[in-house]
Order: sequence, then structure tokens, then C-alpha cells
Amino acid sequence: MVVDNRAGAGGNVSGDMAAHAPPDGYTVLWGSVSHSVGVSLSAKPGYDLVKDFSPTAQLVMVPYGVAIHPSLPAKTLKELIALAKQKPHLINFATSGSGTYLAAQLFSDMAQIHMTSVLYKGGSPGLVALLSGEVSMSFTSLVSILPHVKTAKVRLLAVTSANRSVAAPEYPTVIQAGLAGFEATSWYGPLLPKGTAQGVVERWTQECNKLLQDSALRTRLIDNGVEPVGGTSAEFAAHIKSEVEKWAKVIKKTGARMD
Repeated sequence: MVVDNRAGAGGNVSGDMAAHAPPDGYTVLWGSVSHSVGVSLSAKPGYDLVKDFSPTAQLVMVPYGVAIHPSLPAKTLKELIALAKQKPHLINFATSGSGTYLAAQLFSDMAQIHMTSVLYKGGSPGLVALLSGEVSMSFTSLVSILPHVKTAKVRLLAVTSANRSVAAPEYPTVIQAGLAGFEATSWYGPLLPKGTAQGVVERWTQECNKLLQDSALRTRLIDNGVEPVGGTSAEFAAHIKSEVEKWAKVIKKTGARMD
């Protein structure tokens, strides 16, 4: 395999290139949540993530952790929401890109609270800001935050996946912690250009699922806070469609644009 890194425009550069590649099974888009967000952030993404691709199998899902600085007087997610309602804009949260920013905006909207976003150039600077108390909250990767949770430098209130994290099963989901219907995760999986022969799509799907059965790989993924998923092409297609629709609504409401 040859990896062709085409960064830019929130994934739209790579998405546009892959969407218009020959549908022969040899050009694959490493699809992610960035693409489901990017197509709505840009007025002219150049492609349609739902219509222009044939998904294979979703390989993995990565939940965020809802973490706060210990200086905040909240021990549970319900207490955090109550505090934010009592003192609007008291809580400032670190973001390092469209994914974490929109996850926090979705959280704020569903909880009916107002928080202040502080943008950092990457997850590491945002984590440093949380540890130092420069910001009081962050939606961040579980792997990066768990060591600091154990030393009580930060407090983990919940995880953002629909089900509890395999890497940290002792922590509730946001849904279990009191905010019904909330889910925001990163996800990844190979997408083939529309028009690729069904047999080729099925072969890719089979190989993806076969790969996820490798015990050493599964252990390595889980140890890094990445959860194996697998499944059918139809299931992945439905997931992508729901993600595009969900983030489009959040983007429209916030007025966020990338152009």
C-alpha cells in the first residue's frame, strides 16, 4: 500500500481526490469523522460523502473523555451542567479542531448551557492548558487523559460514546450520566469510490473484518483507547449518513464555516 497524505480543508482535499479516482478498488479514502464534518463546513467540498462512496467496514471508533480541572466544584456531569446554568460562560473549554469544537457545541446545545471555546493548535497544548487550569474543561482522548485522572490532576466525568469505553469501563457515558441522546466520537474506515464493483467492496469489507479478529491488533488498539468495530458495508453507510446529518445540524446552528 502507498499512503498519500492529502491534508487540507478539513479532509475535503483528500475526499475530493478519492471521490473522483477510478473505481477499480485501488484508490481508497481513509474515511473519518473529519470528512463527515468537512462536507458541511465548506460551501463547496467538491464531493458528497454519502453519494460518492461505497463504504467497506468501519474499522474503529474513538470516544472522547469529558474532563474538567479539579478547581471546578463539580463531581458529576449533572453537577457540571447545573453549575454552567447558574453561571453562564464561567466554563471555558479547550478545542483543537472542528471535531472537539463541534462535540462541545453539541453538548452545550443539548444541555442548554453556554460555555466559552478556547482554540489550541493541537491536542497536546489543549491538554497542558487543562492541566494548568488555563481552561476548566476539555473533550479529549481517553488515552492522553487517563494517566492524569489517576494522579487527580484532572477529573473525568464521562465518555462520549454510546456505550462505556473498553479502555475505561468504570466511567459512565454522557447518556448514562444524564444527557440523553448525546454521542460524539471519532471513527475511521476505508471508503471506495462510487461505482466500484460490488465484489471488490465485499472483498474489502471481508478483509477489514478479518483484520479486526487479530488478537494482538485488538489489544494494541484498545490499549490506545481505540475500539474495534467491524460490521457490514450497509451498517457503515448508515453510520456515515447519520454522522453527516448530525454534524450538519450543529454546524448550521453554530454558523461555523471553513471558507
